[in-house]
Amino acid sequence: MPPSLEVYDTELLKVIKQLHKSRREIWKLKKEGKIDEHNKRQHITSRRDQKMTRRRKGLQHMIFTQDSILDDCRPENMTREVFIKDCEKAVNTAEVHSDEWSTEDEVLANEERNDNIRSGRLISTNSVIKIHNKEWRSSRVKRILFRADEIGVSIGTGLSRKRYRLDDIDKKSRPTQDMANWWISSRWIEPESDDDDDDEDNDGDNNDDDNNGNNDNNDDNNNGNGDNNDNGNNGNADKNDGTNEEQNDDNNGNLEVDEHQGPFYLEVPVDIRRRT
Repeated sequence: MPPSLEVYDTELLKVIKQLHKSRREIWKLKKEGKIDEHNKRQHITSRRDQKMTRRRKGLQHMIFTQDSILDDCRPENMTREVFIKDCEKAVNTAEVHSDEWSTEDEVLANEERNDNIRSGRLISTNSVIKIHNKEWRSSRVKRILFRADEIGVSIGTGLSRKRYRLDDIDKKSRPTQDMANWWISSRWIEPESDDDDDDEDNDGDNNDDDNNGNNDNNDDNNNGNGDNNDNGNNGNADKNDGTNEEQNDDNNGNLEVDEHQGPFYLEVPVDIRRRT
């Protein structure tokens, strides 16, 4: 570390804690087999952040040059000042932008190879990026976002990979209450929740549950002694597991990791702990 930089022990300890937390989370994801899904979600978030940056620059250019699309998309009952503020809010709202998923598609990958536009690091794979459209967005806000993205790409460094806007739909996306009304399509209908269907099924199941209640009680009484024995035998094992978990949590607080917690070691020097 350069001598001109001064770092206090509390700041250094905070950095070490954060590093330890990050490494431990990655280790847990690998152990649980969820690391691939975690990495995929991180790539989606990264692409969305890059898209938002491009569209911010593109919208600024549109406002500066008084792009005609802004006049075409502005609602009649809205002043230009309010409309521009809504546009700026739209490009800075993550929920408005479509997610870009990396998926396998041999046909599209071969087209990129034939057109010599496929990245060298992906030449042996069939991975392509598909945009999942959000159906609730109005044609006005989509037109502004697409135009801003187009300008952002042209005045920036461009895109390293081609995007495909096909028939993929983000069915989980919903507009939020704080969004401008003109962002939301007039044809958008909120899908009905599946909870109603579950309630109807539960009404039918209640009769069966009532009829079977006595039988279940008899079975429970007959099996009571056996369950108690099993619980007694498993009690010590549960206590041992609980003790191990508590020890792991204590280690996290002291920033000391043993070999059972992961393939890494981290310990704060004693002198730092004393001064803090």
